[in-house]
Amino acid sequence: MNQRPAGYETLDLIRQNHPAWRLLRSDNAAFAAAFLQRAFLTPNKRIMPQADLAEVLEDELFGLRARLGAQTYPKPALDYLNDWADPGRGYLRKFYPAGSDEPHFDLTPPTENAIAWLETLNQRRFVGKESRLLTLFDLLKQLSGGSETDPAARLAGLQRRRDEIDAEMARVLDGDIPLLDDTAIKDRFQQVTQLARGLLSDFREVEQNFHGLDRKVRERIALWNGAKGDLLGEIMGARDAIADSDQGRSFRAFWDFLMSADRQEEFTALLERILAPAPVMEIPEIAASIELPMERRLHAPAAKPTISDMALMTGNTEIDASALYVRFVVDKVRLAGNIRQALQSRTQVNLAELCRRQKLRHGLAELVAYLQLAADDFQALVDDSVTDTVVWERTGPTELLETVQARIPRVIYLA
Repeated sequence: MNQRPAGYETLDLIRQNHPAWRLLRSDNAAFAAAFLQRAFLTPNKRIMPQADLAEVLEDELFGLRARLGAQTYPKPALDYLNDWADPGRGYLRKFYPAGSDEPHFDLTPPTENAIAWLETLNQRRFVGKESRLLTLFDLLKQLSGGSETDPAARLAGLQRRRDEIDAEMARVLDGDIPLLDDTAIKDRFQQVTQLARGLLSDFREVEQNFHGLDRKVRERIALWNGAKGDLLGEIMGARDAIADSDQGRSFRAFWDFLMSADRQEEFTALLERILAPAPVMEIPEIAASIELPMERRLHAPAAKPTISDMALMTGNTEIDASALYVRFVVDKVRLAGNIRQALQSRTQVNLAELCRRQKLRHGLAELVAYLQLAADDFQALVDDSVTDTVVWERTGPTELLETVQARIPRVIYLA
């Protein structure tokens, strides 16, 4: 569905507040955009430690001052990084990853969008059109076929596709093997790289949305005056609303597709195959930008959990709910991926065994998330007659690691 064009008031509000527009109208836009593109986008990097990023920026400043004069951008590199990470600008996100006491930086989605728009102002050496038209035509066919409710029409469409495949197989058997020419290869490869870069940009935007939701939940917890059970119900209700939204369902379908071992192997093989032809290697700046999306991890904000002594007792529903109020995000998509990966080579998997193979990062909160997945998203059996023990480590009051264990009924996920 097309959105209505933005009016003057909306655009003026965006001009004043949107980080991308702030970057484009800033006095050092060329400096900031050029450096951030070289540091993050060109090498396809996500998270960079403060020391490493500051060192790269110092080298950039040294080169600029040598060419343009000693007073060019006179501040130290770290000052610029902190300025760009200031909430009033929002070009970068500054945070502390789990287990690190050094600040790290990541590019924000608005900054990436601004840099991508600036790239469109450069004249491209090759502009392909055929692959876009073919992609558009293929999407239209998917929309038409996927929304057709008449069984006869669906069968007729499938029959046409089978006839086309049979005809192509016959031509190949006769020695007629049509190949893409160099121009067609470049055209399609350019389209692949544009889609891949857009996908990585979407990852950043989804991650930013997760951080925004996390902040809202923390604020809700801090201001809540009612019962904890009511708050948990409200938070879980919001989570279900997000999961059931169009964006949530789309991301879930994408993640399920990506977590398939067969799809990963096929994707890797396809990359190795298409990077080989000579026409592709004539555009190395594009070939170098392809990266397996699985390497793009979503990072939760770091914080040390403060979980009091607790145990999940068989037949006892009393659970210390304070463990669910720790300051981090439990990534249920990752946990579901762990379950699916374990079920790829077997028909069932024990939750306790899974927790031994995939160590719990966030203790009880993560264990509860596994239990919720068993109830909501997977086929699972619960044997109350058998008790399993799940063990994890936490940081105690003295900053030393200590072992915590929970006893739960046996939970078995089924393929």
